[in-house]
Amino acid sequence: MEATQNRVTRKLIGYLAAPAFAAVLGLGAHVALADTVSPTSTAFTASSSSVSFKLGTSTVTCTGSSTSGTTPAGSTASGTQVCTTVSNPTFTGCKVSASGFTFNATLTSNSTNGAWQFCLAAAGPTGQRAAALKKCKKKHKSAVQKKKAQDALTQPVKKGLNKKFKKCKRKANQLPV
Repeated sequence: MEATQNRVTRKLIGYLAAPAFAAVLGLGAHVALADTVSPTSTAFTASSSSVSFKLGTSTVTCTGSSTSGTTPAGSTASGTQVCTTVSNPTFTGCKVSASGFTFNATLTSNSTNGAWQFCLAAAGPTGQRAAALKKCKKKHKSAVQKKKAQDALTQPVKKGLNKKFKKCKRKANQLPV
């Protein structure tokens, strides 16, 4: 079976493969802003040993994929995604699962509908930090109230609880916003 991908499938693969590409590119720690990628104008090759995506009710799973490109030379407008053109990706060891059947497939990518692109967008706030800080405050307040109820809120105990609270806040502040 030979499959030709259209623009929608290409975007789907891009979204599924983005974390793998970012990891291969070493961008995980470098993409701080949506409008800047560092290092600029640097050639890269991205590959994965496991790629899967859905096409309707069918699932395509490949044991290998790769592409290459060059990181963008400059910045884009603040808040917009950063995109770069990549070579037509190759897919190897592909199988299609459909209607209870599994069979081998050959996927051939092309650029008939336009060049392939790899895009990174800024992640919005996750709420992780705020939730963790809220949990720290709630836990601290509960511990203080419990010690008060037991008539055991002495200065050393209070100091220990405050120390735990500060440690909890320090850890929470390391989480993504």
